[in-house]
Amino acid sequence: RPMTRLPMAVRALVASIGLVIAAGGAVATVLAPGSAGQRISAGGSDPAIGWLLLAGAAALVTAGVIAWVSRPGSGLAIIAFWAAAAWLAPELSGSGNVTRDARGVGLLLAPMAVPLLVHLPVRALRGDRGGLRIVLVALYLVVVVAAVGHAVTWESFLAGDCRPACARGDNVLGLLVDIPTSRGFEAAGWWLAAAAGVALVVWTWARLRAETAVHSTERMVLWPALATGASMVAWATARLLVTPAVADPWSIRTAVVLGVSVMALGAGASVHRLREGRRAAGVRRLVGLLEAGAGSRSLEATLATILRDPTVRVAYPVGSGDGFVDDQGRPVPVPIADTRRRRAIAPIERAGVLVALIEHDTDLDPDLLVREAGAAAQLAVDNERLAALLRAQVRELQASRERIVATGDAARGRLERDLHDGAQQRLLAVSYELRLAQAAAAQEPPERRAALDAAVVEIDRALAELRELAHGIWPAVLAEAGLEAALGSLADEAPIPVTIDAIPEQRFPARTEAAAYLAVTEALRRATTGGAAGLVISARQVDDRLELEARAPGLVTPGPWLRVDDRVGAAGGRSAVTSDPVAGTLLTVELPCA
Repeated sequence: RPMTRLPMAVRALVASIGLVIAAGGAVATVLAPGSAGQRISAGGSDPAIGWLLLAGAAALVTAGVIAWVSRPGSGLAIIAFWAAAAWLAPELSGSGNVTRDARGVGLLLAPMAVPLLVHLPVRALRGDRGGLRIVLVALYLVVVVAAVGHAVTWESFLAGDCRPACARGDNVLGLLVDIPTSRGFEAAGWWLAAAAGVALVVWTWARLRAETAVHSTERMVLWPALATGASMVAWATARLLVTPAVADPWSIRTAVVLGVSVMALGAGASVHRLREGRRAAGVRRLVGLLEAGAGSRSLEATLATILRDPTVRVAYPVGSGDGFVDDQGRPVPVPIADTRRRRAIAPIERAGVLVALIEHDTDLDPDLLVREAGAAAQLAVDNERLAALLRAQVRELQASRERIVATGDAARGRLERDLHDGAQQRLLAVSYELRLAQAAAAQEPPERRAALDAAVVEIDRALAELRELAHGIWPAVLAEAGLEAALGSLADEAPIPVTIDAIPEQRFPARTEAAAYLAVTEALRRATTGGAAGLVISARQVDDRLELEARAPGLVTPGPWLRVDDRVGAAGGRSAVTSDPVAGTLLTVELPCA
């Protein structure tokens, strides 16, 4: 990853050098064995194994090219190119068809195949983070020490197995020739290879077992990486168990298995990077859509389609530490990265301010969205965030209206009960006493009987007005029998003719029935005070909505009717009033049925 922070020119130079060395190793492999000497490599002098080495290198180079094309300067591309160079470096160091300088480069670079082959799958799956990055750096440093120590102390002429030439000083890197020391560095290199192979096997197996939903293309990297680690252990063990002067068939066999594994690893990394490249292209298309302001779909829906990841979630911050909302303004949990659940987080910022968190599958590079989102795209995301915050405020306003209405309904219900159980009962008791007194006053003077008769009339009138008040606050028939019965009772007691065309018999949610009833009572009040000839009421259920109409012929009262609008809006519906001298006034109400 630090390599990707270098200037592009430096990254291109490093990648080019790796490709040049890999090309030199390929040429040496094709030319060997030749008349200039025996080629000493993992495959001995067998041409078939030489072609296997070339196939493995070609797969690594292909993975690097794909990674570079999809993202110029990619760290994965540089690792793949240098892995191919290190993979073919023994062909340089053991070839008599190249210069002494080239053999020196091969001698120094060959041990680096171990950390590079370990790093390749880890980087392809973006695992080189945190503690694992420290382990990789340590592996590189230790292998570099072993490689340099072996290179500066090695002398093939004194080692007794002249390769590829028998002249003294063939190793241009030799500064202090010490064959036992060089053998020690070489053995240390094999031990490091075995340890690195074990580490790669453990990491790969743990990732295969821990991940609950590993993508098929990720398996195409993990399984070859597992085979590469295992064959690296076998190959290093075989080289440690055989003396340099003895040709061991197990060294050749394990090298063949390692070659096949490396070839599969390069192919798997290529396929995996192609898939990521398609996703990157999808993100760039998304950025183009955002910059153009095209499309009516939300960012989350567009991302899910383009990235082929239905688990994508976009959360927008609300204020300072007030949580997050989705594109519809609904509160959502704080997005958290979790590798065990395969969840990663990509923060989108504009002018240093967080505007969105994108939670997605770990198969997508977490830095991709941030890297591809330019200023215009970030502005578009910020605009969607503002729209989401507006929706959140609307939702909060709606919830506040619902709470106010619910509180008012509860208060009206308590008031109705208080009137019924308190004042009305006391008035009934007084009325009963007056009637008893009226019956007992048959022999009283006419003036006293007239006073009692007037008191009875007044108490009956007070009771009637109290019942009417309580009925207007919250009709019991509405709660007990539903909207149809309540509107029928209202029509029977109305001061003007009320015609009910059709009312659904089924029950609806309490807030829907209350809003519909209030709308009709308001229409009846206005029709009565406005001198309308009557009121026509109809209602029907259309899908999940209750549509209600109240028409008052001859009434001209232009809207809005705020009392109706507030109550219907609090119930999640909408209302409209149209009025003209010919057709009269029409109140239309739509309310949710669920």
